Amino acid sequence: MSSAPTSSTSTTIGWRRIFTSERVALFLLILAAALPYLSSLTFGFVYDDLGVIVEVPSRHTWLGVAQAWVQSYWGNPETGLYRPVAQFMYALLWNLGGGKPWLFHLYAIAIHVATTLLLWWLLARATNRWAAFFGALLFAVDPVHVEAVANIVNSSEVLVALFGIVCIGVVLRASMRSDGGVRIGWRPALLAAACYALAIGAKESGAGIPAIAFLCLWGWRASDAKRPSFREVLVGGWRVWALCTVALAGVVTARYFVLGGLTVSQHWVTHEVRNFTFAPRFWTMTAAWPLVGRLLLWPSKLRMHYGSDIVIPLTEPTIWSVLSLATAAIIVACAALLARRGDRRPLVAITWVAIAFLPASNLLVPTGQLLAERTLYLPSVGMALLVAWGIDVAYAWGRALGGPFVAQLATGVPLAAVAIGGLLVTYPEVIPWQTNYTLFLRGIEQAPRASRPWQLMGDLYAGKGEHKKALMYLERAHALEPANDNIVYFYSEQLHAIGAYESELALLRDAARENPTSEQTWVMYLVALGTRRGPDSVLAELARVPAHDSTSLNWHAVMKGEAFYNKDMPDSAIATYRAALVRQPRSGNLHYLLANMLRQAGKIPEAAAELALADSLKGARPESLLRMHSEIALARGDSAAARRAISQAIRLAPLDSSLVTFQKSLGRAS
Repeated sequence: MSSAPTSSTSTTIGWRRIFTSERVALFLLILAAALPYLSSLTFGFVYDDLGVIVEVPSRHTWLGVAQAWVQSYWGNPETGLYRPVAQFMYALLWNLGGGKPWLFHLYAIAIHVATTLLLWWLLARATNRWAAFFGALLFAVDPVHVEAVANIVNSSEVLVALFGIVCIGVVLRASMRSDGGVRIGWRPALLAAACYALAIGAKESGAGIPAIAFLCLWGWRASDAKRPSFREVLVGGWRVWALCTVALAGVVTARYFVLGGLTVSQHWVTHEVRNFTFAPRFWTMTAAWPLVGRLLLWPSKLRMHYGSDIVIPLTEPTIWSVLSLATAAIIVACAALLARRGDRRPLVAITWVAIAFLPASNLLVPTGQLLAERTLYLPSVGMALLVAWGIDVAYAWGRALGGPFVAQLATGVPLAAVAIGGLLVTYPEVIPWQTNYTLFLRGIEQAPRASRPWQLMGDLYAGKGEHKKALMYLERAHALEPANDNIVYFYSEQLHAIGAYESELALLRDAARENPTSEQTWVMYLVALGTRRGPDSVLAELARVPAHDSTSLNWHAVMKGEAFYNKDMPDSAIATYRAALVRQPRSGNLHYLLANMLRQAGKIPEAAAELALADSLKGARPESLLRMHSEIALARGDSAAARRAISQAIRLAPLDSSLVTFQKSLGRAS
């Protein structure tokens, strides 16, 4: 008869139950994911946090939680960004915490921790527990995640990964429970599609998640597990693919109605590739793939901005782009060979990286940046899959040679050292994100030949009214990148602020002649020219540089019409717009401008007819059209319709102070 356990034995058994390997792993992963970012709880709103959260008043009321679903990301439809899930979270957090930034930072840390834990589960689906733990651990401390976690609005990248892994997890879990091994029922399919909708509602980079789920269902499983064919995955998961297509169509439709279209204004595309066709963009970005690879493998050096000083714009192939393509082809070929031999995991991981990076790669369409570390958050999940597979293989070799202890020692010691190294790199890189000043100063230190940090520091001082300090930084930014029209804009603005009007005019004249394709620079130059030299000088300059395409036709008509209006010649302005419309009859912007001029000339019925045409065509900003509707309604004596239209305009563009001012004037008039 066995004796009863002593109190000492019971205590030992109790501690063993508490400190199981799974619980210890859970604790370590939570600690590793949160620890480097805890200092951010003392940070404020930084960089894009201001334009997306702080400076959008509608997100500061509980009504804004609902309005988040019908507003653009920046409060300006022209940016072409619609991220309702992220916008909803910002409005919710603002109202829950009274606008305190610590709650936003806590949220960013929490979703990073949750993503790490979900990744742990996903890795364990196809690798041993040792490999799954270390794969998730290295992901938790990866320095490339700093920009996505330490900066509030960039946490939308984390949210995409979180919902994306949940979507994939639902599909994989449902397939594990099905009799055939691949068949997905309606309930998990609906849940997966809902998670997909939330992912692309957080950011557009989640668009490829169903394709990743398809590949995971096909190949993210142990090498000795049953391997379904593509056809089996397609047929067995057809409910998921169909419902995800419906979810994508729904988000795209909502985007169309909120933004007034699906395309992004060229002004918001990074200037380095703004005017590039596909081929130059392709060679530019493929030459940068080694840099992307370094950032994904282990970024020992981070940058807040990647500009033309490090990603060189190219118009033809170079040795680097050719070598990048050749290396990528070899890697894919090796992964495909392993897949043919029965281990599909490397191919799934590599394809995950490619699909996740594609939306931000500037290959499909040009985007707002050449390269950004925040956009690598979701691709780094694919890299974690590849790392976990490598650990799994190495562990198997070690176990075959010397048993489990040797395998754990041979893999665990170097991996633990790498994880500690990740913590030591990540923690200090978080600190600069505490204020704009520390961030921009760090950007200048990291990349002194990049114009962007210098420009941002100049803008920072400009916002404080310290124009001379602003000019010092903006002058340096302009010297580094004189063709950058955004730098020219801010530099000229500061010259104007200190009364250096002739210097402003000279700067804009030279910039317009060096960069004739920049509509923004030409318009700024003509405005300054009209202010300093009069409307006749504008007309003479327009005659010297005739319109050569649809874009220049628009700004020619705008500036010529404005010049005639300033000369008190409204009929000539109207004739200018009508002549431009003969060449470009489907330009919504030109119809809008003509409607505006007709309204100012008191020709209300004609203005209303042109405005109706502008409504039906693309080109004019939706909030501008609504304001015009309001002005025409007011001219007709319908103040109620005027107030309705301007209220709708403010919902679309809450940052436009002129709309708010006009709304207040309507209130006073009534």
